Amino acid sequence: YGSFSGFHGVLCGFLVGVKQ
Repeated sequence: YGSFSGFHGVLCGFLVGVKQ
């Protein structure tokens, strides 16, 4: 779950960056 959580965090950060 650790790796998945980290990946999810990066993905969310990327999406947020695109929206901004």
